Amino acid sequence: MEKGKLYGISVGPGDPELMTVKAQKMIQSCGVIAVPTTKGGGELALDIAKGLMSLDDKKILRLPFLMTRDPEELKKSHLAVAEKIEEELENGNDVGMLNLGDISVFSTFSYIMEIVTEHGYEAVVIPGVTSFCASAARLGVSLTSMNAPLHIIPASGGSLEECLDLPGNKVLMKSGRSIPKVKEELKKRGHEVTIVCFDMTEKMVTEAGLKFAPLAGSVKDIFMAVMTPGTNGFTFLPKFKNALLDDLPQFLHTLEECCKYAEAIICTFFGSVVYSIAEKHNIPCIQTHYFLMDYND
Repeated sequence: MEKGKLYGISVGPGDPELMTVKAQKMIQSCGVIAVPTTKGGGELALDIAKGLMSLDDKKILRLPFLMTRDPEELKKSHLAVAEKIEEELENGNDVGMLNLGDISVFSTFSYIMEIVTEHGYEAVVIPGVTSFCASAARLGVSLTSMNAPLHIIPASGGSLEECLDLPGNKVLMKSGRSIPKVKEELKKRGHEVTIVCFDMTEKMVTEAGLKFAPLAGSVKDIFMAVMTPGTNGFTFLPKFKNALLDDLPQFLHTLEECCKYAEAIICTFFGSVVYSIAEKHNIPCIQTHYFLMDYND
């Protein structure tokens, strides 16, 4: 029996329309779609693909990746994932593994590909749009010029201060646990990072050493009000909307007050509302995605 091939398919930064035609074709041609999942159940890459096509006829192979900096634990996790994929390849099935952004930039797929190819299987990489290229497009700016190089920097590795002193533009990635350090370095350079959110997140934000600005209203109270017995997907949204309406005027006022003097805005929720504020005050604005990760270090 002819062995299957492993395809690393880049699905882009979040907008399904930013997936390449090549990526769409490869997803459609593979009988098995491998999907990285997190402990919190996040499957963002799969959600992006589903936004453009139906995957009802595909076998979904969920791959639980362990998010840790322990090299031995990481190796075990990668070997376990590779073993699941190789079982499908051995049975002659082509496997398309979905990856956020572009596979060549900080992708776990590279580790899986190394293991699989060492075991005699063929792997093919399908490129995609990176998050920072999409962000630059959204902001209407250029990342490079003949005299301004681009530096892609893992914020958790090396000397952040030295990296930020490099000429040209800098893209900071993998910055989760290094946000306080990033914040301090940006502050030294005249920039302040402020987290604007509901009061339930204040402790988490301040413990990370970040400036906190509260929004009117409480997500916890709103959810407690609407998540009564019998609530389902059809009844939740109307109840949530009605509960939020009570706080809406003050919510919008505090949100605008927090944002209107910013140099740039990065939003996760309430995208259309934040975009309207950014447009009103002529502030660059991009929207990001949030999903749970499991760090065990």
